[in-house]
This record gives sequence, structure tokens and C-alpha cells, in this order.
Amino acid sequence: MGNTALATTGGGVGGEVRSLIGRSAKIQFGVVTLDNLYFAMYQGTSGILANEELAGILGSAILQRYRCVFDYPGERILFYDNTHDTDRLDYDKSGMFLVSDINDRSVISVIDVVAGSPGDEAGFETGDVITAVDGTPADQLRLEGIRRLFRSPAGSVFRINVQRSGNPHDLELTLHKII
Repeated sequence: MGNTALATTGGGVGGEVRSLIGRSAKIQFGVVTLDNLYFAMYQGTSGILANEELAGILGSAILQRYRCVFDYPGERILFYDNTHDTDRLDYDKSGMFLVSDINDRSVISVIDVVAGSPGDEAGFETGDVITAVDGTPADQLRLEGIRRLFRSPAGSVFRINVQRSGNPHDLELTLHKII
């Protein structure tokens, strides 16, 4: 399985979802083979993802690689090649989990920083509020725009302005794969 990291991978009414993330060499189902795919193994003991009968969830990062036809009467899924940007579908290379404020979607906060990740190395802390990336205000980039930037190729460097406990900080983030 190689390198893994414990990270926040989501959240909801019950709180944060913590998962062990890793990378598989190859997954094959039917005639479809997926190489170098990242995955998340839920670490909680309750909720739908803790169900022992659930092998996994086929997520959008996989489905975006193909044009999929769901043949319900035939009980099958047909996969047709689709052009895709491998880096855009890759796992975040910052090692941070970001959220936007429910009342103000332009406020982007760091709620988790994986130990030893680029975010950790750059000095990010839980609770930091991102105010700008490379001079572009966070309210223009929005959450998905910043997440997309953090899936850029390894070696990409970003200058990020944050507010920490009301004080401004300038951080430099150099992306690399954490898994």
C-alpha cells in the first residue's frame, strides 16, 4: 500500500470524518483498470461508512475519468474513455482540509493539517483563515478554486496570506504528494 496519512476527509452533522488515505498500485473491475489511484479508509466506528458490508464508494475522482452509462436493467456500468486532467483528479497536495463558512462562503478556514505535509511544513495551523493566494483574494477564488490549486502538480509554489487569531501571516506553500 505504501505511504498513508490520517486526515480529515469530510464532515457532517456527526462531526469530522477521519480517514486513512493511501494509494493503490492498481485496481481492476471488469475490463477497467485504474492505476495509481488514491483511496480513503474510514476510521470511525459508527455511521454508514462503518458498515462491514460496504466495500467502498466509487467516487467522482474515478467516475470523471470515464463517460459512464448506468444500465440498471442489465445490472452493469459501462465505462467509455473520457479525457481528464490527472492532476485535477489527484488527491490534494497541501495536506490541509479546508472548509467555507456556512454563512459566508468567501471565508475559507483550515480545519486540519496532516503532520509532515506541505501545509505543516509551511507553518499552517488549524483555525487559519486563508485571505489570499498569490495575491488573489480568497473571496474571488472560493473554496473549490483553492482546492483545485492545491491539486496542482508537485513542486507548485503558492504565497498564501492567512489570518491567525486576528493577525496576518504570509506563508509559502510548496506542493508535493503526501501519499
